[in-house]
Amino acid sequence: MKKITGLLLVVLTTKVVLCADVSSGLTPQLAGERLVVRFMATTNNDPAVLVNFKGPFRLADFPSGSVLNGVRLRQVGTNELLLGAGDREVMLEAQGFPGWTALLGSNDQLRCAVDLRKVLIDLETPSNNAAAVRLDFHDGGWASMGPGSTARYDYFKDKSYYLSGRGKVYGEEADGLKRNLSEFFVPLTGGPLKKVGSGKYTRWQRLTPLTEVACGGKLGETLEIYVGPQKIMLERHLPQTVELPNGTVVELAQNPQNLFLEWKIKKGFCRFWVSGFDCWHAYGLTDQEAAMAWNTVQGAVDLANYTSTNVFKPNLEALVRIANRFSVSVSPGVTFQYANVFNCITYTGNSIGGDASIYDPNSGTVTKVLQSVTTFKGGMPMASVNAPLNSVKLEWGDQKTLNVSGSPGDFKVPKDSKKIFEGGNSSQMQVGFNPGGQIDFESISSDFKINLAPLKDWQVNLKEGDKVTFQYEWQTGVFYGIADPGNTSPVTFQTPEGFTPQVYPGGVITIIGGTEGSILSKTFGTVVFYEGGGTGGAFGETVSGGTFPPFGTPIPWGGPGPVYDPTFVPPRVEQPPVTVSGK
Repeated sequence: MKKITGLLLVVLTTKVVLCADVSSGLTPQLAGERLVVRFMATTNNDPAVLVNFKGPFRLADFPSGSVLNGVRLRQVGTNELLLGAGDREVMLEAQGFPGWTALLGSNDQLRCAVDLRKVLIDLETPSNNAAAVRLDFHDGGWASMGPGSTARYDYFKDKSYYLSGRGKVYGEEADGLKRNLSEFFVPLTGGPLKKVGSGKYTRWQRLTPLTEVACGGKLGETLEIYVGPQKIMLERHLPQTVELPNGTVVELAQNPQNLFLEWKIKKGFCRFWVSGFDCWHAYGLTDQEAAMAWNTVQGAVDLANYTSTNVFKPNLEALVRIANRFSVSVSPGVTFQYANVFNCITYTGNSIGGDASIYDPNSGTVTKVLQSVTTFKGGMPMASVNAPLNSVKLEWGDQKTLNVSGSPGDFKVPKDSKKIFEGGNSSQMQVGFNPGGQIDFESISSDFKINLAPLKDWQVNLKEGDKVTFQYEWQTGVFYGIADPGNTSPVTFQTPEGFTPQVYPGGVITIIGGTEGSILSKTFGTVVFYEGGGTGGAFGETVSGGTFPPFGTPIPWGGPGPVYDPTFVPPRVEQPPVTVSGK
C-alpha cells in the first residue's frame, strides 16, 4: 500500500452493513452499528479512504467508484468526492475543520471538494435529494442545504468562519440570529468567543472573519487604505498585498489607465467602503475580484465585478449595500453605478455589461437595474413608488410628548394617554405613551414600517392586528422591544447592517445603541443582545471591531463603521431575560 502524506482527514459515519466487494481486511459490521469512514484529501490529489480506521484505500484503485458498507464513494475531481448514502444517514466530518459536520439523509448524495491551500470546503446537493443536508459548526451555529443548493465553508486561522450559499440555504448563527443565504445577503459567520476589555469593563465578543477595508484619498494619487488594523499608502504604480493574522489575504492596486482601485481577495471576507461616504459599501469573498471608483463630492461610486465565472457559485456575485438597507447583486462582468440624488435612498442606478438586481427588504421584491440610468427611491424605480407605504416615525426626545409622523399623517400623543388614529392609505393604529415611558403601538388596520428616533437606521415591521411595546432608557442608551403575546406573527427588526432578527409573540429584544450620550458613545456601531428562553448570556456585535478611518475622519452614526476606542470597552448592562423565540 502506498504511503499517504500531507493528509486532510474527512470522517464519514453511517449505520449500514459492510459491502462484500471491498471488505478485504475489514471487520463486517452489524446493522445498526456506526461505521467510521475517513476521506483523506492530499496535496498531490491522491485521496484515500479509511474504513473503521483501517486502510488507507486509495480511490485511484477504484476508478469507477467503490461501495464501503453501503456508502458509495467516487473521486470526481481534485480532492473532490461524490458521496452517496445507502439506507442510513451519513455523517461527514473533516479533520482540519474542527466541529464542522454535514449530515446526509439516506439515499441522498453530496458533492464535497476540499481545498487544502485555501482551507475551505465546497458543497453541492443534487436537485433530486429527498431531504436537506444539515451543517453544524464548532460554535453552535448551523445551516441547512436543501436540494439543488451550493455552499462554501471558509475557515480561518483564528477559528472564525463564514458560510456562503445559493439555492435553499438557511441557518442560525451561534447567538441565535436566523439567516437566509443568497446573493442578496452577507454570509453566515461565526467563531469562538474572545474576552475583551479589562476589569469591570470585561465582556465577551464573538470572532468573525469580517475585515473592514476603508479607502480614502483621490483616485490617481496616493491612497490611504486601512485593511483591518493595517494601514497602507497605495501609490498609483505600486500594487500591494496585505496579509492578516487570521489568514486574510487581499491584493490592492490602482489601475493606471482608468484610475480604478482594483482588489482581489485571495482569502477573506471583506467590507469595502469610502471614508466620509456612508451611503454605500460592498462585500467581497474568497476568490472574488473587483474594481471601485468614487467621487464623494458627487456622491457617486462605481463597482465592476471582475470575478471569473468559473469561481464556485456562492462566491460569484459581488454584493453592494445602499443606505445599510437595500442590497444590489452584481454579477461577474457587470459594473453597477450608484449616484446620490437627494439622500442615500434616492439615487440613480445604472448597470454596464449586464443587469444588476436590487432587493428591497420592505416589499420583498427584486428589481432589475437595466443598462440605462434609472432613478430609484429605496429599492424601487421612482415610477413604481405609488404603492401605499404606511411608514411612521416615533420621536419623544422631550420625554413628555410622543410625535408620530409619516404616511398616515402627523399626530401627537401626550404622556399618560392612548389614542387611535386614522390616516391615509386605509391605515388605523392605536398608540399609547405610558407614565413609565413605554410606548404601545398596535396596528388595527394595515401593516406598518416603524422608525424610532433613538435608533437611527433601524426599522421595525409590524403586521396588521399585531402589537409591540418599545422602551428606551435615555440615561444608558438601552432599548427594549417587546412583542405582544397575542400577536399572530413575529415582529421583524431590521438592523443597519441588513440583518432581520424576528421577535416572536411574547419575546423581547434588547439593543444597546451608540447614540451620543449613551454608554457606547465612543463606538460607531451597535451591540445586540440575544438570549434564548431566558437562559441568557449569548450576545454579539452586529459588526466586528475595526480601526479608525483614513485621515481620522469620523464615521457618521449608522455608517459602515465599527470603529471603537480599545481603551473603552462598554460593560454588559444588567437586563431581564431576553429571547427572540418567545417566552
